[in-house]
Amino acid sequence: WVTVATEYFQLVVIWFFFLYLQHIPASLSWAVESPKEITRERVTEYLKLYVPAALSTASDFWRMAVIGVFAAQLGDDDVATFNAS
Repeated sequence: WVTVATEYFQLVVIWFFFLYLQHIPASLSWAVESPKEITRERVTEYLKLYVPAALSTASDFWRMAVIGVFAAQLGDDDVATFNAS
């Protein structure tokens, strides 16, 4: 629950400061006026940033899942200790 609460808290803080208080999307004109603005170059640039970030986040979850598998083989007390950390 701590991770979920932290992620949602960060989302609220970012929304409040950057979108609500500073109106950054309006000042930068982030609205897509036409589908012609979505070009192959822009999508490629977006994917260059998104894919490594998504894989980095996913690898953290995968790593913890593997650690959990090893901890589960140790016994009930060890699993309880792992879940409490």
